[in-house]
Amino acid sequence: MAPSIKRLVIDTPLEPAARRVWHWLRTLRPRELSPAEQKALAYDRLTIEVAKRVLAPTSNCIDVGAHEGTILRQLVGLAPAGTHYAFEPLPYYAKRLRKAFPQVRVMERALSDEPGQSKFRYVLSAPQCSGFERRPYDTYEEWVKTISVRVDRLDDLIPAEFPVRFIKVDVEGAECKVFRGARKLLSAKRPFVAFELGHDPESVFEELAGQAGLRISLLHDWLGGRPCLDRERFMDQVRGGSYFFLAHPQTATAPSNEHE
Repeated sequence: MAPSIKRLVIDTPLEPAARRVWHWLRTLRPRELSPAEQKALAYDRLTIEVAKRVLAPTSNCIDVGAHEGTILRQLVGLAPAGTHYAFEPLPYYAKRLRKAFPQVRVMERALSDEPGQSKFRYVLSAPQCSGFERRPYDTYEEWVKTISVRVDRLDDLIPAEFPVRFIKVDVEGAECKVFRGARKLLSAKRPFVAFELGHDPESVFEELAGQAGLRISLLHDWLGGRPCLDRERFMDQVRGGSYFFLAHPQTATAPSNEHE
């Protein structure tokens, strides 16, 4: 959608209809996926394969940064009798998620290590890139709308007695703050956490491996039964361009059919 048109319809009653038309038009224009998009699709497939290995029908899951619900749909399908939470700060997408997943507890808010209100960059032409800060590796100039979003800690929202089996985190660089705000949950429940890494890998490693006592692996390494990463090898992977990982309990190899 051209920026001039966006300025005319944003925050008006026409915005939802305009978005639907825009998404429909995009489906009519097949194009070759960029290397980054191909890599993201590969990570999604690996994440789903991990979920297939570790979820039972009654497992409970959390989707942080649910966006359009691509991964959430798979989690609900794999664990239909579980209780699932989805967090999405963008109002339009949170509304769509509530409609598409009435059985999921969808919360319109961002997660961090301190509760309150915060400014949030809504990238209108690429909503999946929205976040608290501009990503340092972005090279494009986008039309961005700054909105105010509610922010909470996962530890304050998830009951202490609630068993969590699987968490997906895709928050465009804010993952370390999400993990700091979930220290009690991660340490007590020791879930599987598939996460995209966008910022501060050393602090993320400390939160997951040091604070929570989880192991960290590349998704395909865990699926293939290969050893997890120590700090040095984790940093080597980050420097080499890897940005999606799996934090998991001490089991180093993927079960063929593990359930809770």
